[in-house]
This record gives sequence, C-alpha cells and structure tokens, in this order.
Amino acid sequence: MEKYYIMAMKEEQGCPSGFYYAYLVPDFKGGGYKEHYGKLPWYAGPKRFGGGLPSFPSELDLIVDDESYSYDVRSGSAYFYVLSEKFRSVITLFKTGICNIVPVRYLNRYGEVIGVERYYVAATERIGMKDVVDFKTSKLGGEFGDMFEVLRFKENMDYDLLDIFDAEKVSSPLLSLIA
Repeated sequence: MEKYYIMAMKEEQGCPSGFYYAYLVPDFKGGGYKEHYGKLPWYAGPKRFGGGLPSFPSELDLIVDDESYSYDVRSGSAYFYVLSEKFRSVITLFKTGICNIVPVRYLNRYGEVIGVERYYVAATERIGMKDVVDFKTSKLGGEFGDMFEVLRFKENMDYDLLDIFDAEKVSSPLLSLIA
C-alpha cells in the first residue's frame, strides 16, 4: 500500500499565514525594493511574458520585513517558492516538478544579511489538475462542494512532489506525494 502526504502550514511563531511581507528583487536598493516589485516576472506571471516565465537571474535578494520568519518552504507568489537549505537538499532525493532553483541573499529591510541559514527560490512546472487528478475516483465535498474529501491521482502521475497551479480545491498547491 502506498502512503501519500500533503504538507501542512505551521502556525507557530515565525510561520505566519496570509500575506508574506517579503520581496524578491534583482538587487537591494534601499527602501525602493517595494516599488514596482509586482512587475517582475516571478510576481506578474506567465501571461505577461508570452505564456512562460524566464529563468531567475543568478543573483537575487529576498528582503523580509519580519526577521523572525522561520520555515522550510513558503509560497513567495503564485509563481515561486522560498526554500530552506534543508528542504532543498531533501527534495534532490525525489522526482519533483521543481525546475529552477537559485540561491538568494536573505536580507532585512536595511540590506543586512539575516542569520546563517541559506535560502533559495524555486519555480515549478505548470501542472494542471486535469493532468494528474483522477476526477472519476476523487470525491468533492465540504459545505460548498468545493473541497476534496477523496483525492486520487492518475496512474501515470510520476512525481513525488509537484505544484498544481490551479489547485484551489486542495489546501496547498505544492503537494508532497512521497510513497
């Protein structure tokens, strides 16, 4: 029998849910990093860039307003994730939909490096629910019929970890399917 796992969000200090006050920019420019960051490809999305996203530049800064953040994986936008060194090293052991991982400088709002832990940003393949979910054997439920009570995957689904970009019906689009 195979075992499947879905990653859950921690609710401890340093692991806030909701809006993430962190900004991924090509370089730190004092307080100006918040201006126009939403126009960068990893925030604006693939429609703005001809259906695909360009690769991350080799040097990026992740600037956080709250220096107490502590996590192994966190969504930075709909188009990238922030990974700890520990998480990055573990996923290399599995088949994933992660296709672009770049180290970042982890900075506070003054441009100072925070802590000793290394962080990375990662983009994922654009995999849709129709590509991996077996809707005939899955079951929707919940108060509005918009949540999976039973989630089953197609036989040919061959990932241990994947990101389903249109996964509003599951709790997190980054799914761990480690058997």
